Amino acid sequence: NVNAAAIHDLYVNWQAADADARQDQVNTIRGIVTENGPLWAIAGLKAVISNFAEDDGWGECRPPLMAITAAEKFNLITELTAEGFEMPGLREAAIAAE
Repeated sequence: NVNAAAIHDLYVNWQAADADARQDQVNTIRGIVTENGPLWAIAGLKAVISNFAEDDGWGECRPPLMAITAAEKFNLITELTAEGFEMPGLREAAIAAE
């Protein structure tokens, strides 16, 4: 899941006064990534990682899956960033792993 940090935050803070708002945000991000169906979601997840890791290789899919189009990726990333989604440290972690 590309939203592990927010999901973990919700887990840790499930009794906080704003737990419902945290859950709503997790649901919103999940909905954006999966809105076009489960097979598209896999390609979408790969596109999200590709974008935030700044590594195009992450966007590649193997048959029978197909990568999402550049326009779909743009729309997906635009929607996610409009919701404040980010993956801090992913690029740095990818570089360190090389």
